[in-house]
Amino acid sequence: MKMTVISRVIANFFHLVFAVLLIALSVHLIHLAIGHILESFQVENAVDSIFSAIWLITVAIVVFDLGIIIFDEIIWEGRKKSLSEFKREFNKFLIVIITALLIETLVVFFRVAKQDVTLLSYPALSIFAVCALILSLAAYMRFSVDKADDQEDPVQTLKIKYAKGEINREDFEEKMQLVQ
Repeated sequence: MKMTVISRVIANFFHLVFAVLLIALSVHLIHLAIGHILESFQVENAVDSIFSAIWLITVAIVVFDLGIIIFDEIIWEGRKKSLSEFKREFNKFLIVIITALLIETLVVFFRVAKQDVTLLSYPALSIFAVCALILSLAAYMRFSVDKADDQEDPVQTLKIKYAKGEINREDFEEKMQLVQ
């Protein structure tokens, strides 16, 4: 028992160090992006500097979000998360990753378009792949609605049933008084 507590403390320490390191790296990436933005005012062809800044900011956001997720896991250690909390965090993280991929793909698309139009099929395929990821995430979010989550809040359940027309106004008001 004592060994598991010690190993958990050591694991939490390394997770904390890793989370802080990721957050520090994301701040550094933002610093580098600011440098590229400032550089874009001094050069003739500012597009490359701006594309680099966009790429750095995108990666910084993903790295920062990953650091925060790891940090949150340490804080939540003593309390069990509900399935809906996990799904919300997981969906948020996937949205950040997909957004970063889409921005990066668009940056590559414009860079390639500027240099060699014949190579545009590769970034175009990446855009289609990211769109497929977006559709997959949307389908997951739509079909992974947990009925147990609706049952946790009887007031919300009643409101949903009333909105769908499953119960009339009198039944709704009567049941609301019972719940409250």
